[in-house]
Amino acid sequence: MLINNRRPSGEGHGEPDFQVKLNWLFVILAAMVIFGLAIWASIDWRS
Repeated sequence: MLINNRRPSGEGHGEPDFQVKLNWLFVILAAMVIFGLAIWASIDWRS
């Protein structure tokens, strides 16, 4: 029963899992962009 219940659930869970990975990728990318802009701004301030 549990295995039968997990099989259809696993199919539906495949997409959200991929979305979660994509969300993490966007979060990391956004953090890197913000960090890079902060460093770029500080370098601009120095010169």
